[in-house]
Amino acid sequence: MALFYAADLADRLEREIIPALRAGFVVLTDRYLYSLIARSVVRGVDPKWVRSLMGFALVPDAVFYLRSDVENLIPRVLSSRGFDYWESGMDFLGCPDYFESFIRYQQSMLGVFDELGREYGFRDIDATQSIQQVFVALRDGVEEIVRSLKPEIPADEAT
Repeated sequence: MALFYAADLADRLEREIIPALRAGFVVLTDRYLYSLIARSVVRGVDPKWVRSLMGFALVPDAVFYLRSDVENLIPRVLSSRGFDYWESGMDFLGCPDYFESFIRYQQSMLGVFDELGREYGFRDIDATQSIQQVFVALRDGVEEIVRSLKPEIPADEAT
């Protein structure tokens, strides 16, 4: 799966992200590099190997981690799309029950995200708040990053 994730990320970078950045756009993406690392590590892939595999990826200016716990994830997932085979870890946990598998898989994912967050300096947002509160926190965080960006002025236009 890690190779599939890497190929998909390389394709997204080449076709969407890099062209948008070159055109001067700010790119916001969900489930980028660190989600792929976490999914692979939870499935037993060596963390050093998967980081090396994903070494081609652009490092983001900021990562907003919507921190939650499994108890708060369950109602959100059930009210939107229901339990998913892959996001419940059904492909490798060997648990016949979607609910139990979802809990085990998501607890493992949250643990890996906590480690990645400490290592890479994720900005935590409390995702147990209301949707409006989470939106405001995300919006404010993105605005802060965008305001800090300095436009690149070509040398011939700077004079």
